[in-house]
Amino acid sequence: MKAQVQVAAPEAKKEHNDPKTGGPGEMGNAVRIDKDKLSKEERKKYDDGWKNNAFNQYVSDMISLRRSLADIRDQECKKVDLHPNLPD
Repeated sequence: MKAQVQVAAPEAKKEHNDPKTGGPGEMGNAVRIDKDKLSKEERKKYDDGWKNNAFNQYVSDMISLRRSLADIRDQECKKVDLHPNLPD
């Protein structure tokens, strides 16, 4: 007789999952930069980011990897419904 194994979804630890609230890009909000208001040094970083990477590296570097994002999944996709009697 084979032993049954139940697999559970991992739980994120709260202390490692708390994003900085209110930062650039929070909840997927756009980050807008007025290039004319940047200092010479910041403007160079802005321009070099576009030139070297073909994307706005200046803004990308401002956005936290641990920001909050809206959960846009369909309600059915948010459910975790594992059948208890799955085959091995």
